[in-house]
Amino acid sequence: MPFPPSKRPPRRCVLCGHPELTDARGLGRFLLVPDPDGRGPVCPPLKGCGEQQRARDNASLTPSHR
Repeated sequence: MPFPPSKRPPRRCVLCGHPELTDARGLGRFLLVPDPDGRGPVCPPLKGCGEQQRARDNASLTPSHR
């Protein structure tokens, strides 16, 4: 085990609540990054809620079929 267990609970993303270094919701394990807007730790751009936001942005750019 590279690091001893910590009694501190894992940090969570302030936007979606994903815990740091925990494979919750099948999104994988990753470190949280500082938010450029100063809100606190957030998911990295291509993981967690960052990936969900990018998917929503791409969906809004594609024309809808009627």
